[in-house]
Amino acid sequence: MIDNGKVGGAALKARKVREINEVELQKLETSVGRDLARIRNELAGIDARHKSFAAGTDTAEQTAVAVQQNLGSGLASQLEYRLAEASYLKTQTGLLEASYLHNVALAEWDRATGRYFQFAEDMH
Repeated sequence: MIDNGKVGGAALKARKVREINEVELQKLETSVGRDLARIRNELAGIDARHKSFAAGTDTAEQTAVAVQQNLGSGLASQLEYRLAEASYLKTQTGLLEASYLHNVALAEWDRATGRYFQFAEDMH
């Protein structure tokens, strides 16, 4: 609607939405390089962490089995067995946490590259 040269109503709302979207897009474009570099570094760190926990899990599992066998023959105490089991469970927890953080980083990557970005006027 135009009243004395002023635009109002739906046209004004559409212009405001478009301006907000343009400002948001400019913000995203200026920070995307920095965000992608940060996420790439996070993914590399998470991958190294996952490999470390994977190697530690095998060792912890072998230790727990050995201590359980020694417990059965009286060569180890219940405390040693519980400590070995706790160590194994900590490595399993680390693996799960690394997998979760990897998925979060991938979602951040998708967000930073605009995979989920939609203009407000496109959302109907």
